[in-house]
Amino acid sequence: MFRSFFAVLLGVAEHARDLGIGARDVVAIRMVDATAGMVLRLALLRIGAIVVAAERDDVLAAHGVTPAFVLFDDTPPDTARPGVRHVHVDQDWIRPPRGPVPITPGGQLVRATSGTTGLPRLWAYPETVIAARLMRSARLRGPATGPSFVGYGANASAAVNHFIASLLAGMPVVQRRATLEASYEAMDRLGVVDAFLSPYSFNALLGIAEALDRPPAALARIVVGGGGVHPEIALRAEAAFGCPVFNSYGSSETGSIAMIRVTEAADTPGLVGRPHEGIEIAFRNHPGVEGAEILVRSPPEVRVTRYPDGAPSGDAEGWVATGDIGHLDGEGRLVLQGRVHDLLNVGGVKRAPGWFETIALGFPGIRQVAAFALPDGTGTDAVGLAVVAPDDFDLHRFARYMHDRLGPVFPLRIGQVDDVTSSAGGKVDRRALCEAFMSAGQV
Repeated sequence: MFRSFFAVLLGVAEHARDLGIGARDVVAIRMVDATAGMVLRLALLRIGAIVVAAERDDVLAAHGVTPAFVLFDDTPPDTARPGVRHVHVDQDWIRPPRGPVPITPGGQLVRATSGTTGLPRLWAYPETVIAARLMRSARLRGPATGPSFVGYGANASAAVNHFIASLLAGMPVVQRRATLEASYEAMDRLGVVDAFLSPYSFNALLGIAEALDRPPAALARIVVGGGGVHPEIALRAEAAFGCPVFNSYGSSETGSIAMIRVTEAADTPGLVGRPHEGIEIAFRNHPGVEGAEILVRSPPEVRVTRYPDGAPSGDAEGWVATGDIGHLDGEGRLVLQGRVHDLLNVGGVKRAPGWFETIALGFPGIRQVAAFALPDGTGTDAVGLAVVAPDDFDLHRFARYMHDRLGPVFPLRIGQVDDVTSSAGGKVDRRALCEAFMSAGQV
């Protein structure tokens, strides 16, 4: 498998080189086929190109980035820009190379953050950092032992990392299908052993597993990254899938920070485990905020820089402000309490969304819940709750349940939704939920 894949990769690299793509050229990828997109990324890295993974032109323009090439496999971009060459990627790209395609140093992947707190930032991952992170991940988690399913968008950091890690282990990768139902069927049919999921994919696949009452036959481990997993949900998932569920905590800037099997910490929501070897943790207080922001210093070889100005991701001493609030427990394990930007300021009391979500999950029938701030025009917030529950769910009874436990201090606006809005990276998009609730009626 590895030899045939490598031959295809060299052929694609040669084709790109024949088109005039070379070292330091900025190339944007607009690929519907996730696997083809991964092959392109690796091929372009080999010839030293800078591969921009931002999907939106406005994000690139806001950072002053204009790609020299745009590669696409479906429909061409709507607008043509001077100096930008649009190239259709088709089956002709898959061919054996005519000759050697040597490695050209300097290749980089440039990825955008989710942008849920403002303009997405761009981070550059040089080939050396990608290699260092992959080797570190193999030490921490072990190599792939069978086919893997990658339930992230193709441009997500985790998607690229898990794809390459499985490839290096000689194991096939199953990418997301057009629908999650099709993805679930493929996981079963192709014997997926490890599933690497965003919070959105995890919750959606859990709903399918519970409805079918038939887990993928070979599935042995689920790892959820990009957001927390509540212990109640993890218990349901382990029963439905018949395998352990792990929550991986990390960031684009630092890489993986900690990981834990969620059901082993069922009494402590937010527990993500002991920081990995080489990871240093510190804390910074913010006025009026209960808890402290987590600062992380990762090994120098896995650090990234901002694109295109090359600024470091951390301060002069290498500390990265994660934006997460948390603490270390008595055993030195990291506990997350929320996000600085997600805190709800209700009547002068600041609380993390997870505090409200934990209470809500105690009500029968709640499959998923997301709490977020809703401005009430007085300078403080009401509490918005988006709940995913069965069609016959008694929303008014649930509202009374929440009011009985929270009292009048925390005004609530509750709405039942089919799905919790998520960002491209699979995280809960609390800003989008707020906007949706502001334009619709709630309890």
